[in-house]
Amino acid sequence: MSKMIVNHKTNDFNTWKSSFDSMEPVRRKYGSTGATVFRGYSDPNDLVIITQWGNKDQAQKYSQSPELKDALKHGGVNGDSKFYFVE
Repeated sequence: MSKMIVNHKTNDFNTWKSSFDSMEPVRRKYGSTGATVFRGYSDPNDLVIITQWGNKDQAQKYSQSPELKDALKHGGVNGDSKFYFVE
């Protein structure tokens, strides 16, 4: 099983979380089997998200999808997101 780890900051966690939750069907369409969200202790708007995938190709396609880019914008993500692909 592959995992995608994402790190980014948001302006407002609740706005971001609403956008993230609305993307669950899209993540599943791309092959995700689950996700866990972590918030920083010193900055609760500093987020780490770990999603599970059947394979790395699925995760990479999702990370480059127009749906995700739109969701990041509407979720108030600041700056560039960092994506890591691990197994």
